[in-house]
Amino acid sequence: MPDKTDSHIELEVTCAWITQKGRILLAQRPENRLWEMPGGKLEPDEELSDCLLRELNEELGLKARIKAYLGRISHAQKNRTINLHCFHCLPGHIPPRAREHLQIAWFGPDEIKALNLCPADRKMLKALAPLPLR
Repeated sequence: MPDKTDSHIELEVTCAWITQKGRILLAQRPENRLWEMPGGKLEPDEELSDCLLRELNEELGLKARIKAYLGRISHAQKNRTINLHCFHCLPGHIPPRAREHLQIAWFGPDEIKALNLCPADRKMLKALAPLPLR
C-alpha cells in the first residue's frame, strides 16, 4: 500500500480578476501574509464558476458576476500541484470588505511587482499582464 506522504495531490483553485480604474483587487492571507487574487478551493461536485462566486461572497461579501474565463496555470510544489483557474469578474454594487483576509487593496501594475505574492498568483498575474486594467 502506498505511503500517503508520498502521494501527489492536485488542487483545483479559482481566482478573480477584478479591476477598477487601472488597478486590481488583491487580498492578504492571514496565515502567511502573502497577497493573492481572491478565490478559493473547489469543493466536490462544484463547478468552477460556482466555486468562485461562493468564495467571493464568503471572503469579501461580494455578489460578483463572472464576465469571462481567462485561463488556467499550474504551479507544482513539493507534494501537490495547484491548478489555478482565473475568471474576469464584475464586483457588483457593494464594496468588498476583508472577512477572512488581513486586508484587501487595489494595486496598479507597478505596485504588484513589489508585493509578496503567492507563487501561483504571481504566475497567473504574469500571464494576465497584457490584459488592460479597466
